[in-house]
Amino acid sequence: MNNNSSVSSSAYVLNGTFFIWGVMTALTSVSVPYVKSYFNLSNTGSGLITLIFFMAPFIASIPMGIMMMSHGYKRALKYAYGLAMLGAGIIIMAVNMHHFAILCAGVLCIALAVSAMQVVANPYLASLGSAESVPGRLSLASSINSLGTVVAPLSAALLLGGFYQQSTQEQSGGLSLLYLVLLLFITGLLLMANLVKMPDVRGTATRAPSLRAEGRRLARDPFFVFSVLAIFCYVGAEVAIGVNAVVYMSDPALGQLSIKEAASLIALYWAGAMLGRFVYGLWFHRLNISRLLMICTASPIVLIALAMLLADNSSAYLFLLIGLTNSIIYPVVYSMVINNIDKQLIPMASAILIMAGLGGAVIPFVQAMVADAVGLIYGFGIPLLSYFYLFHFAVKYRQRMR
Repeated sequence: MNNNSSVSSSAYVLNGTFFIWGVMTALTSVSVPYVKSYFNLSNTGSGLITLIFFMAPFIASIPMGIMMMSHGYKRALKYAYGLAMLGAGIIIMAVNMHHFAILCAGVLCIALAVSAMQVVANPYLASLGSAESVPGRLSLASSINSLGTVVAPLSAALLLGGFYQQSTQEQSGGLSLLYLVLLLFITGLLLMANLVKMPDVRGTATRAPSLRAEGRRLARDPFFVFSVLAIFCYVGAEVAIGVNAVVYMSDPALGQLSIKEAASLIALYWAGAMLGRFVYGLWFHRLNISRLLMICTASPIVLIALAMLLADNSSAYLFLLIGLTNSIIYPVVYSMVINNIDKQLIPMASAILIMAGLGGAVIPFVQAMVADAVGLIYGFGIPLLSYFYLFHFAVKYRQRMR
């Protein structure tokens, strides 16, 4: 009974972690225009914030994987909370000092914390139950993460209303309050993690990790290599559609919507992902996972191809539907890796999978290059190719799904 209570309490803490990294990710993006105005930055200057965020997984992921192996999952998670608290505190200080360089240091700490939480929380949550229930638990947690990405911009709009008409002192107070709320929430998570008897997956059986040895073992596993490529393609395609659908919808010759209307409609794309993850998390035990993954990777192929053929304002709504089909791909692929590799390799595997999120920078950039060269509608051929690979992956490894 006590063990079940401990697992349930741990799940609450970890789901809170999924939520808060969703908040921090979205808050960083949504705060860019406010920071740009407050510090009177150029587009290049404000773009540093996004650049820092994309750099973070390459700085934090491998060290966090090593830390998980050396010190255990629980301690590694607490370090991630501490890093996030430090970042929020630095940002508050930077805002009050009106010092952009210090703010960048705070953003880096937040970004590193987000990457660290991703590396730790995914396998930690996966370890709290049976292998068969991993996809459902991760999907449900992902829906909570998506909720965080919805809450953050709403909170920013509430606390920073009238920002551009305010004095510098009032702007400073609004930004400080926003990150103070974030700091308090993370502090609450840290306190819960200390109060709850969270099972430490490593226990006392820690070992000295060998980065080179772990990497070689994973690199020799074709399934793991193809899984990393699947995550790369998935994240890249999801971001590419999300970004370029707005561009498409606001194009006078294609979507024929205003930028404001396009920005509002794209919320349906992300809401579809959140809804799909929530429903799947509740009903996964009644579904054929391998068949569902094949459907969810094949559907975007049909939707994008049809949108490219039509090339009119109706194509925009086809792009929006892809959000729903995207919803279960990540938790299913991630759980396949967790369930099919040596348990000693999970921390390092988790770190590499998080780093594969680089696809979110590469694939949209390639799509933009193609769009500039041959036309906006043809640029969607790049995420189309990504979904072809994901469908191939789903068919090839369907026997490994549990």
